[in-house]
Amino acid sequence: MPYYAMLAYARLEQWEDAAVEARRLSALLTQYAADRTDAERSTHATLAYLAGAVFERAGERGEAQVAYRNARALLPPPSD
Repeated sequence: MPYYAMLAYARLEQWEDAAVEARRLSALLTQYAADRTDAERSTHATLAYLAGAVFERAGERGEAQVAYRNARALLPPPSD
């Protein structure tokens, strides 16, 4: 649910409220990290990246950097 609320607030350009929902989303991703399967990694990376974009737009640069770092950590390393 935080994902949809985050998107709804973003559409209304209510960035502080969208950031609250992004925090909830990030907390859920962290809470269930131990149960994450390999098939879910890319979806969770995308959700973390979207949360980062919302944080950035809301002016929460520190939280955005953490979300982007978490998203990057979920992706496979680049191949040479």
